[in-house]
Amino acid sequence: WKSAEPGILFWDNIIDYDPASVYPEYKAISTNPCGEIPLSSYDACRLIAVNVYNLVTSPFTEKAYLNEKLVYEVFYEAQIIADTLVDIELEHIERIIALEDEQELWKKVYEIGKNGRRTGTGITALGDMCAALGVSYGDPETVEKLMSLKLKAELDASIDLAIAEGAFPVWDKSKEFEELSFIDFEGKNDWYKFIAENYPDQAFRMTLYGRRNISLSTIAPTGSLSILAGTSSGCEPVFSLYYMRRKKCNSGETPDFIDQNGVGFKNYMVIHPKFLEWYKIKFKEELTDTSEENLNRLYKLSPWFNQTANDLTPLQRIETQSILQKYTTHSISSTVNLPEDVLMDTVNELYRLGYKMNLKGLTTY
Repeated sequence: WKSAEPGILFWDNIIDYDPASVYPEYKAISTNPCGEIPLSSYDACRLIAVNVYNLVTSPFTEKAYLNEKLVYEVFYEAQIIADTLVDIELEHIERIIALEDEQELWKKVYEIGKNGRRTGTGITALGDMCAALGVSYGDPETVEKLMSLKLKAELDASIDLAIAEGAFPVWDKSKEFEELSFIDFEGKNDWYKFIAENYPDQAFRMTLYGRRNISLSTIAPTGSLSILAGTSSGCEPVFSLYYMRRKKCNSGETPDFIDQNGVGFKNYMVIHPKFLEWYKIKFKEELTDTSEENLNRLYKLSPWFNQTANDLTPLQRIETQSILQKYTTHSISSTVNLPEDVLMDTVNELYRLGYKMNLKGLTTY
């Protein structure tokens, strides 16, 4: 509570809602640094993210809609790309083994990667996608539609890859499903039960052919990726549509600010790229008046009004993360923003609520 560091992991949820943890050698023992991929010994997080803003047709207009056909196609292809990354990684590890002295370590890394073929297909720009559709951040119907199609596409792609190239080498149907009849199955843990109930066709095909990847998906922070794409990051809402940043002065420039070490900085306004895009679509011109007064006025007219990180309640954030987690095989990197004077009891209540809503982890700041 004092430092909001580092958040909390709900280990029962991590193990019980994980396709990989039914395999002893792939049972999670820790996570990667941001907590979005629980991992077994010697395994690696292999991240790929789809810019879901681009899955909206006619963004920021009355005709805007989530293109479901495109959603399925893009995530199907993304899963195939994610699987290809495993092969690229294995090729590089083979080169390392040929050159390095630390043979034992790298051979273990290679075997775990080869036998499980773990992938981490994720998303970025969820906040901007909602704004482009004209719905509130985390709109339950929209998020359910996106994520259910995403998981269906990933399952289909991984099963099709298994048919074409073979299942991940340690695949064992008996560890995943209890066969009640030829077409009726019960999952061995909460994740497989969810698949059997909600994706019966995919569950049936998995019992016949397996799948190419022991685990499929995650939602990472995608900080650098989102900056490059000009979007909100990961599943987070936009933190702010515009804010002031500083950069070091070039030689001869007059500084706006001098730090304690005597280094001069220039101030400059950063405006969220999709905010500029919204303005251009709505007003049919480029935004030229970037005064704070005008930006404040436009913010109130924009689809992000009352939908940025500091506007949303912790309950809204946890509810959205719960929907996302239902369709994600690994975990999620997300931060619930709280006021500085938040009570310890409130943080306690939020963590307990997160566990009850089947989150695998929760971070507050």
